[in-house]
Amino acid sequence: MTLVVAGDVNPAEVEKQVAKTWGKATGKAPRARRRESGFNQPLARAKQFQDARNFSVNAIKWVGAIPACNLLDPVLPALDVSAMVLGQGDASRLYRRLFRDEGLVTNVGAGVWAPAGTGMYSFDVEAPLDKAGAFRKILSEEVTRFCNEGPTVEELERAKVAVESERIYSTQSMDGLAHRLGYMKNAVGSPYFDVEYLSKVQNLTR
Repeated sequence: MTLVVAGDVNPAEVEKQVAKTWGKATGKAPRARRRESGFNQPLARAKQFQDARNFSVNAIKWVGAIPACNLLDPVLPALDVSAMVLGQGDASRLYRRLFRDEGLVTNVGAGVWAPAGTGMYSFDVEAPLDKAGAFRKILSEEVTRFCNEGPTVEELERAKVAVESERIYSTQSMDGLAHRLGYMKNAVGSPYFDVEYLSKVQNLTR
């Protein structure tokens, strides 16, 4: 557990209060993560959370993912920018092609999940039931085209600005700043991760 305090406070007073409140909780060894213990711990399966019902639908939700990288992988900035170009926002390639041009989906997106361990690069689509199988060929075509050609200069610059804006907006409040600092400290061990990450994003080329 990490406690982050952001704002106009007296650090010495905060440390005193933290020691008084949480002092007895320090010094305990953390429990091994499931992946570090070979996934030996049983999964909790509460019966009250399991429920199956049949009902008619007129749309489907499709998600496809492939293994990607972890949070410290040097390729992460490039993958994030590629996901921005391919499937984030109305100007993205997949949205323009599948929603605007072909009318095959009601929504489409792409993104990278990069935790401390192996992450994934995913695509998610919402489509009418009668067009449920038609979008996959075009999605594959657009991903292949991107892999072969890369982004345009305009797409690359727009994605860089979007990635940077997203990080800046997330720390505009004290709550957002505290959350981001705590995440960086726990996930990568450095409060300067965002500064280094954004520098790598800005240095990306086609």
